[in-house]
Amino acid sequence: MGGGISVFRRVSGAGLWIGILATTAGLSPWLSAQERSLKWEGHYRLVDGKVQGRPIDDAARKATYQIDAKSITIKGNGVTFIIQYHLDTSKEPIGIDMVITQGPEGTKGSKALGIVALQGNQLKLAYSLHERPSDFTGKEGMYFLLEKQASK
Repeated sequence: MGGGISVFRRVSGAGLWIGILATTAGLSPWLSAQERSLKWEGHYRLVDGKVQGRPIDDAARKATYQIDAKSITIKGNGVTFIIQYHLDTSKEPIGIDMVITQGPEGTKGSKALGIVALQGNQLKLAYSLHERPSDFTGKEGMYFLLEKQASK
């Protein structure tokens, strides 16, 4: 993971996060692990976030975020990242393991551990390069609040 910290900072600065993700009608207020599925596919915009406890920059807010059944795609500042993910719905909050599969030179293979929670059309994502966060404060690592956009 050497250089991974700067990679994910660059990614968040370029609009990586994601933070990312939202909900479909009929889900409970915060999707519980017992639901065994997270229906978060769609287009998102970044509403708020923190990196090491500091507010995210405006470039991250301008990026586009797309989530499908296997990956998260982030485009901003002329850069595209594709991040494959695996969800662990047996945990509360739901765990997410991520790896960059496409991005600028030196970013491919960078990994992060995180947690996600979905409420209404808002998705919370917190992650770190070293250990899975236990909350969504963003004091250590990254935190993103994303809002799902209406289908066009």
